[in-house]
Amino acid sequence: MSMSMSSSQLPSQQPTNSESFLSMTVESLAGIPPEKDPSRSLWEHICRKESLPPPPLPKPNPIFIPTGPMDKHATSMRVLLHDTQLNFENFAKHTEKLLKEVGESKNEIKVLKALFEREHETLTGEIMDLVNRCQTQIQKSLGTPAQASHLSQIQKEIELRLSNFDERLESIKMVHPLSPLIPY
Repeated sequence: MSMSMSSSQLPSQQPTNSESFLSMTVESLAGIPPEKDPSRSLWEHICRKESLPPPPLPKPNPIFIPTGPMDKHATSMRVLLHDTQLNFENFAKHTEKLLKEVGESKNEIKVLKALFEREHETLTGEIMDLVNRCQTQIQKSLGTPAQASHLSQIQKEIELRLSNFDERLESIKMVHPLSPLIPY
């Protein structure tokens, strides 16, 4: 038999004096069951019942209402997702407004460009008309320049002399083909 005893093997009887306690302890440690006195067991049982408090009455289960969310992580994620969705909606509104204004600005720029081109064409046409009128008025008042006929005559004379010079040079090249002074 083993010498150790578990709590279930300990005697449940309360000793009345120190001798009986020692004898019970020695007997229980040695593995010998203590002597049982039926009258003693009865009185111990009665005394023990009187000394014990009455068993607690079962309490009804109260309905537990949580004061905060049970899953704080999921709740915070839902709040963050809601905030993100709200920010995206605000961003979308601002983007739509900006794109609408950009479209209006593009249309206004196209209109202004067309107006500017039209105005530029009319201004250019007016300037050309003014220059042409000025030129005709100057020609009327001056007539033909006096040097114009004389310059055309000088040009004809120079062209005739250059053609004669080219003919002479060709004839010299034929006569003296190896002349170092005449380049080929």
